[in-house]
Amino acid sequence: MKRFIYSFYGIFSYCLFLVVFSYFVFWENNILVPTGVDKGDAPNLFKALIINILLIALFFVPHSVMARKSFKAWWITVIPKALERSTYVLVSSSLMAVWIYFWQPIPLIIYDLTDSWLGTFLMILSFFGFGLAVFCTFLINHFDLFGLKQIYYAINNKKESPYKFVTPLLYRLVRHPLYFSFMIAFWCNPLLTVGHLLLALMATVYTMVGIGYEEKDLSELFGETYDLYAEKTPKLLPFVLKSKPFLFMAGLTLLSLFLAYLIGPVQ
Repeated sequence: MKRFIYSFYGIFSYCLFLVVFSYFVFWENNILVPTGVDKGDAPNLFKALIINILLIALFFVPHSVMARKSFKAWWITVIPKALERSTYVLVSSSLMAVWIYFWQPIPLIIYDLTDSWLGTFLMILSFFGFGLAVFCTFLINHFDLFGLKQIYYAINNKKESPYKFVTPLLYRLVRHPLYFSFMIAFWCNPLLTVGHLLLALMATVYTMVGIGYEEKDLSELFGETYDLYAEKTPKLLPFVLKSKPFLFMAGLTLLSLFLAYLIGPVQ
């Protein structure tokens, strides 16, 4: 019975992630799904801003807190250790679904490049960013990241080997290619609205806060090995040792506005 329950729980959590994340990718780009970050009538602006900020925080705060070492140490006294990661995936996916469902569109247009070659290019970049993020999970250990490995070891009475510090492919360019991929996905869009800008900005804030906590955990886990790696490898932006993500994203937005002006009037 334990084998069945653990297996079902892990597979269900993973499948829920696949469904919700796939929907989110298209929702964020306003295509192929019934709802979208910019689809729908705009409610009261102040009300929409408050609701959306709370929704994003509702996802990001637990997502970050539950990943911390101190929380995990307490959490595995409440639930079986083998189910800790799958529970994290289940909670995160559920909160993302809530975020999508209750999101309030704020379709005040900053720029609209949807009918231009640049717009097509930006949409391709956005999908590339999401795809690159998935690829990064396989570089480090996809099934460990989503809890399936832990359950497999538990139901087969196998002992998990300790984590080893490795820097495969993209991890030789930046310390956090997964987060860099999401930055590409969130900021490279053919249509930038106030709602979309809010989403991208808050995602960037979360990323920088999350990186700080994550690097502390990694330094404690791998010690001097990670510290030396951090000294030699850029944090988020390739080839830029002292990464300034906010300046980079602001520059990207200004560049898009300038190109939109050159191509034609903002719609």
